[in-house]
Amino acid sequence: PESLDVLSSQGAELIYFSPLHDSRIPDVDGIILGGGFPEMFAEKLADNGEMRKSVYTACMQGMPVYAECGGFMYLTREITDFSGKSYAMVGAIPATSVMESKLQTVGYVEARALSDNILCGAGDKIRGHEFHFSRILPDTQNADFNWAFQMEKARTGASYPGGFASGNLLASYLHMHFAGNETAARNFINKCKTFRRRR
Repeated sequence: PESLDVLSSQGAELIYFSPLHDSRIPDVDGIILGGGFPEMFAEKLADNGEMRKSVYTACMQGMPVYAECGGFMYLTREITDFSGKSYAMVGAIPATSVMESKLQTVGYVEARALSDNILCGAGDKIRGHEFHFSRILPDTQNADFNWAFQMEKARTGASYPGGFASGNLLASYLHMHFAGNETAARNFINKCKTFRRRR
């Protein structure tokens, strides 16, 4: 809530919706899909095809969309759960989310943007936290997967590409607090304002 309060304090009007229960996104100028456990609701998310289509359309129309962890997974083409069963998701990101039996990563990271995105410019760094059992498998036919960040673990220094950025879509496993990244919040709001003026 404190992270969202930063958006409100900078002039954003927050409107909530549910990918599980609503049939379409509300009349908004940007979307934030937070973290969670979509693998636990994969069947219900898949069954809500109208919502998946609504989110996909928003992404394709250039609406600013920021997704963290579970939201990142929701935007991929499908989620494969712990039992190996796959469920269709939004499909805005050319990749599959696969659940693994072991924790894939946990800890604080620094993310350096590989290109301009809706939160920051190329080369800028933002900090946050990762915790996930899933991994993202880019489509093998898509050689030019648009990685969003070069991640570096604070504890070990390990470095690896992460997330996805294309146009006004930005998604990754990074959990970020806007109170520690107020410039990112302001950039997101400005992108939403630009989208509203354009449509």
